[in-house]
Amino acid sequence: MKLRSPRCIPFIEQMEQSECGVCCLAMLLGYYGCHVPLHELRERGGAGRDGTSLLLLRDMARGYAMEAAGRRIGIDGISKTDVPCILHWEHNHFVILKRLGKRRATIIDPGVGRMNIPIGQFAERYSGVLMTMKPAAGFVPRKRQPIWTSYFKLLGRHSGLVSQVVVMSLWIQMLALAAPISIRVLIDEVILPKETGFLPAIGIGFAALAFVQTLFLLLRSQTLVLLQNRLDWSLMSAFLGRLLRLPYSFFLLRSNGDLIVRANSNLMIRDILSNRTVTALLDGGMVVFFLLFMLERSPALTGWVVVAGALQAGISLLARVPIRQLSQEQILKQTAATNSFVETLRGITDVKAGGMESLAYERWERLYKQQLDTQRRRGVLEAGVDSVVGGLKFAAPLLLLWLGTNEVLTYRMTLGELFAFFTLAAAFLTPLSTLVTTLNHMIMLGVYLNRVLDIHRSREEQEDGAAAAPPHLTGKVELRGVSFRYYPGGPEVIRDVSVTIEPGRKVAIVGASGSGKSTLAGLLLGLYAPASGEVRFDGIDLERLDKRSLRSRLGVVTQSSFIFNRTIAENIAIHDPGLPMESIVQAAVMAGIHEDIMKMPQQYRTLVSEGGTNLSGGQRQRIALARALVRNPAIVLLDEATSALDMRTEAAVERNLSRLSCTRIVIAHRHSTVADADLILVLQGGRVAEAGKHDELLAAEGLYAALYRQLQPC
Repeated sequence: MKLRSPRCIPFIEQMEQSECGVCCLAMLLGYYGCHVPLHELRERGGAGRDGTSLLLLRDMARGYAMEAAGRRIGIDGISKTDVPCILHWEHNHFVILKRLGKRRATIIDPGVGRMNIPIGQFAERYSGVLMTMKPAAGFVPRKRQPIWTSYFKLLGRHSGLVSQVVVMSLWIQMLALAAPISIRVLIDEVILPKETGFLPAIGIGFAALAFVQTLFLLLRSQTLVLLQNRLDWSLMSAFLGRLLRLPYSFFLLRSNGDLIVRANSNLMIRDILSNRTVTALLDGGMVVFFLLFMLERSPALTGWVVVAGALQAGISLLARVPIRQLSQEQILKQTAATNSFVETLRGITDVKAGGMESLAYERWERLYKQQLDTQRRRGVLEAGVDSVVGGLKFAAPLLLLWLGTNEVLTYRMTLGELFAFFTLAAAFLTPLSTLVTTLNHMIMLGVYLNRVLDIHRSREEQEDGAAAAPPHLTGKVELRGVSFRYYPGGPEVIRDVSVTIEPGRKVAIVGASGSGKSTLAGLLLGLYAPASGEVRFDGIDLERLDKRSLRSRLGVVTQSSFIFNRTIAENIAIHDPGLPMESIVQAAVMAGIHEDIMKMPQQYRTLVSEGGTNLSGGQRQRIALARALVRNPAIVLLDEATSALDMRTEAAVERNLSRLSCTRIVIAHRHSTVADADLILVLQGGRVAEAGKHDELLAAEGLYAALYRQLQPC
């Protein structure tokens, strides 16, 4: 089979923090003509929480009928290796080697872009391991997925407004044709014959044209604002709606700053779709129209205009590839700088407490300077192109004026026709320049679309209507042979866990840090899907239930429960703003926070800062606990929900919770929290090592007893 490979390696940006290997695999597959979307590779092998191994990449490549092999080769042996290939980079990253010369190497880093680096730097960063791959028997090329279709459909949904903009723009362009015609008439019929009697009528005509042109420009601007407003709503509502339907694992592998930059990409997409796309369609038509108009006047002069236009377009098109690469690099650097800024704000308590202000600033400063450097290089390139194109636009009319003078002197053209042609040539070159600029913007649109489409193409947690709403819960929970790994082929972090929790019982999960307690809680909540086994609520498999509806009926307090920038009452009733004040107060009393709230000047109307930074850790935990209890759930899951409380307050809260008739699943390190549990599960290495009551486990002198003794005061 004859394979047809692209001339260059397609750049694919890593969308997750640990998917560099998957991106490199996608780039090499694309190089050989098999364009596989990232979301498909994630589902096949994925980039787990801890990254991807070369062994997993090899197995994934073989799944696409590629002959792949990993090798340990020094830098001297790379020259004998087929390129492009995947390199292990700096012992924690993967890149593509495109070319290795005597002095420089060209690599493609999915997190940075294309780079030419000195051979000495290459030798320092190369980890000594690479993977080669090439098509084997059975290899099937695949076309690249179109990225424009859904967005042009979006424009189609607003076809009425788009049509109005197009019609008004056509009128504006047609009125622009009145200028060269008016110039010819004014010179040939008025100025040269000295027919001053026509001047008042011509003046009135010019004023009427100016008024109509202004009116159409005003109407088009207002229609464009309305179109942009509706596109903004369509793009952002679809983006956030889709984002919130994605699984929890999606957010574990992406930073807040990256998602913010992607959300802002929607504004760039809107601008290009509403302004540039319509302009490109009109300019394309007007360029042809002006060209035909000029050909009818003077084919010879038109030839020179076409040459000038071709030079102008050619220069812009030559700069297209480097501009695209710099644009991609700028977005990546902007994302890194935004991440650093957001991290500093989110961790401001630790930054201040640790005296790390200078370190935080220096890190942001370094990343932001890198962004500005890329921005500068792109700006210099674009300015150079604009200068050359601007020079051509300036020189072309002068050349036409010089050549046209000969046409007038030899009586092949009147003076009025020359000036009219001069105006037409300018009208031809201006939209042509705009058309080429729009092409560069459309290239940028591709970069923005890929980042946003990563959200839209990722698999939802559950398809709408694919699962049933859970019935009224009694509180029975079962785990049947549940195992879990963060990515296919990865190590099992939960191993064959089976347990039945009867309604109204208290079950505690204990174990050393890293034993899998919080992961097991995530499985119970449906935040993770088991690799094998089932999680059942009242005998129904969780995968058959609507997870969002189920979670809304549970009371959950996690280690990182968030307090919102709202009043305390609104925070407690966040799930149901219509709850009566009596229910809110009752939940606060149960959580042991009511007395603290009543001591505040505004009491339940006290405004909480984002993240609850104006509250103590214990107050934040108890507000989160009140939020979990306010709807009287049948099942309550508490993951270190009282870890920030003193022993006395914790004991009071525990007494209140013990009076509840709901099922309680408690994850805790303090034995005072779990000692009264009906069942204690002791996790070790992701499996249930021991199970029983407090006294039974102590008497067994096993793992639980050892953990208990470690926490006893000396």
